[in-house]
Amino acid sequence: MINTKKSWFTLIEFIVAISIFFLISMIAFAPYSFYLNKSKVKHTDKEISQSIYEAKNKAINGSATASWNVSIGIYFDSTGINKYSYKTLSFPHAISNTIISPEAWTLIEESQLQPWIELWLFKSRENTSDYIEADKWLIFFRSISGSWSVFTWNWDNIRREVPYIENEITLDYSYKWASGLLHWDLQYFQDTQIVDY
Repeated sequence: MINTKKSWFTLIEFIVAISIFFLISMIAFAPYSFYLNKSKVKHTDKEISQSIYEAKNKAINGSATASWNVSIGIYFDSTGINKYSYKTLSFPHAISNTIISPEAWTLIEESQLQPWIELWLFKSRENTSDYIEADKWLIFFRSISGSWSVFTWNWDNIRREVPYIENEITLDYSYKWASGLLHWDLQYFQDTQIVDY
């Protein structure tokens, strides 16, 4: 007598096999996802630092996209949907600190951050123990000389120039709302014009 009974997976065996496959996939994907997001944070470092260097060079050498002999600013705003981008702006050559305001600039370029990377805040040491923190800030390079200042705005658009106790400013940003290795600080030093990340 020939046995015609076919051998198939039972429902339990099938569920166990799918569960094992799913578990192995998750174990393999988690480190890949983490390193992918970490690379977005590192790439953001390079993009912002490159923009800062380019802004200084445009202020010293002139900008063909605006006009020659213009001051240049990099404007960051960590409120609302603005926290996913930053702007390169031009100002008239002879502008003074007292009239730098959102109405005084011309947009040269708006740069998007890497996907899901968002700005948090700006920090600068006001004295040996206290930091200034702000949601909106402008790194401003004067035309020809390339000297720079930082200005911040509070919630009611009152501007202040930031003092440099330790000649450095810090930009905070992260992947989504992460902390640890997916939250990063970029430091810019006034004396040496070096960006450290």
